[in-house]
Amino acid sequence: MYEDEGFAAQRYKITKLNDGYYKIQSINSGKVLDVYAGLKQSGTNVQQYTWNNTDAQKWKILKQRKRILFIYIKMQWTIFRYICRKY
Repeated sequence: MYEDEGFAAQRYKITKLNDGYYKIQSINSGKVLDVYAGLKQSGTNVQQYTWNNTDAQKWKILKQRKRILFIYIKMQWTIFRYICRKY
């Protein structure tokens, strides 16, 4: 995780999908956040990948407290959690 330096590679477009989940797409590459190979093991890498509408690319975003977001992957709620301190 890096500090915000204003680079396009650090910018994402978040789009709400019809099922209530979100697609998180890189402004720089046009690819979306994706859990590698759809694996459900703890520690699996998150990568950028071409959109294919699988559960490995659908995210739930929950605001826990002021300025902190928790982001969960649809396919397994415990696989990925991200705390965002700036938004």
